[in-house]
Amino acid sequence: MEELLVEKALSERIAAANDEFRRSKKGLIMCTRNVWHLYNLPGLIQEIREYENWIAGLDPFHRHDFGHVMWLSNMVFHKVRWSIDYYDWRLRDWEDPLSPDCVRVMSVRLADED
Repeated sequence: MEELLVEKALSERIAAANDEFRRSKKGLIMCTRNVWHLYNLPGLIQEIREYENWIAGLDPFHRHDFGHVMWLSNMVFHKVRWSIDYYDWRLRDWEDPLSPDCVRVMSVRLADED
């Protein structure tokens, strides 16, 4: 039971850090070529920043590090997915998401690019 409480507390801290990163206008955002060609990319990024539709199946660890939105571009709806990954300062290796040295990178792609 205590182990579950510790895991929940860690997940809440990671979710808060991810929410802060996602909502800020700072940090690295990587988009696929297909996402770059969507209409109103700044609007799409703002939609992701404001995302609050956390679904257990898409966020099983409650860390707010993955989500999707539907985006209208050129009269077609696209399912756009985003995820947050945790890197060291060299952007080569994984880093603990609670480490002060962690560099978060948000990747944005179309769902059919998974």
